[in-house]
Amino acid sequence: MAKFSHELEKILPIDIQVLSVPSKAKCYNRYMSWKQSLQERQKIVLATSSKKGLPHAIVVVSLGLVNEKLLVGACLMKRSLKNIKENNKVSIAVMCNNEYYRIEGQAKIHSSGRYFDEAYKKSSPPMPKAAILIDIEEVFDLDKQKKLL
Repeated sequence: MAKFSHELEKILPIDIQVLSVPSKAKCYNRYMSWKQSLQERQKIVLATSSKKGLPHAIVVVSLGLVNEKLLVGACLMKRSLKNIKENNKVSIAVMCNNEYYRIEGQAKIHSSGRYFDEAYKKSSPPMPKAAILIDIEEVFDLDKQKKLL
């Protein structure tokens, strides 16, 4: 396991194994781009913050990239949606093939329209009540300690 995983275990209150690749998703090769780590069905950690700065992190499933933006279905995530409405800045932690990335951006909630329809079509129960579209502003390789975007 990459050296970063031990650091991630210290700061995230979740079992690091929850970030493993689900059986339906495949990381295509050991040396991949950060975009491949966001492929459809990949489990990721989505972190939000309230307007008072209280952090909140949950595990969600990526619905892939749409026009270079990350699509996530908003299922069972009341607190995250509330936080995004108050403060749209989000951070994502993702791992695939023992490569770790931190991705930061701005989220927008869509409760109807094209992005909601696409999220609904790509989801399985529980079905999303909204779609979250994340405009990716920064990508950081956590193992190499290098900014990629």
